[in-house]
Amino acid sequence: MSSINLENLTMPESTSYACLFRNCYELESVKLPKNATIIHSLIFDGCYNLKNVDIPDTVTTIGFCAFQDCGIESITLPSSLTTIGEEAFGKCTNLESITIPDSVTIIDEGAFKGCTKLKNITLSSSLTTISKEAFCNCTELESIIIPDSVISIDEAAFKGCTKLKNIILPNLLTAIGSEAFSNCISLESINIPDGVISIQGRAFENCTSLKSIKIPDSVKNIDSYAFDGCKKLKDITIPNSVTLIDMCVFENCESLEHIKLPETVTEIRNSAFEGCRSLKNITLPDTVKAIGEHAFSECTSLEDAFSSSLTKIFAWVKPGSYS
Repeated sequence: MSSINLENLTMPESTSYACLFRNCYELESVKLPKNATIIHSLIFDGCYNLKNVDIPDTVTTIGFCAFQDCGIESITLPSSLTTIGEEAFGKCTNLESITIPDSVTIIDEGAFKGCTKLKNITLSSSLTTISKEAFCNCTELESIIIPDSVISIDEAAFKGCTKLKNIILPNLLTAIGSEAFSNCISLESINIPDGVISIQGRAFENCTSLKSIKIPDSVKNIDSYAFDGCKKLKDITIPNSVTLIDMCVFENCESLEHIKLPETVTEIRNSAFEGCRSLKNITLPDTVKAIGEHAFSECTSLEDAFSSSLTKIFAWVKPGSYS
């Protein structure tokens, strides 16, 4: 069976729609009924030769894993669509482009995870949330514009998009989730818009091409490991709204030469700047009352560290020293 036409197919109420055509390896094309509203979960999961799917403009929901591991190269999503379920197109490794209609407000977890040929994505102008791992490991994705309607980019949303160079973040964004851009090794710069309150743990970890980033005054929290391993990061501005330099937040930022901490910072946690081998000087404000273990360990170029509130500051930040 290479194709099925469901146009005139009537399924009895006792039929389980989920998994109905799962692992039909020879299936190449599908035409869905004109009155269909739901593409059920796992219905075409594992149909890795399925290339052509005709979706009618009555469909509102694509269930979880509905087309996971399919051979789809391109697909037109109808304007009636409101919901794209978890991993709906996960591991569709031949999918090259996708346009999300404006009727969609949430892209669910892992919806396009592992679509390794996906190059072109047009997002819905009504989108509010890019969920966990939505585009994780889309290794051919080079650029994307996030619409102004988005307020949250969740955990690992773009993690492992190794060719991603350009991304425009929306003005209404309030949070960048943990690992959101982790291992985006081609990302060179990014502007974080005013309004972002939180940069969560490992958000930009191992973005090894990232050279500069400006953090707006709206940011209150930069969580642990947020910029760990950003080896080309030379310049960063920390706003007055930040009170804590968290654990390992700039660890192994090997090109970072200078940094000035704002007067609001009260604590620098363990290994915050460990391995910043190019760091030459740092001015610590009088407000700093605590410095964690190994905060400046392996800062082999560090010449000066100033603070009038900590009498033993040089012992803590001395190159290669361990508290």
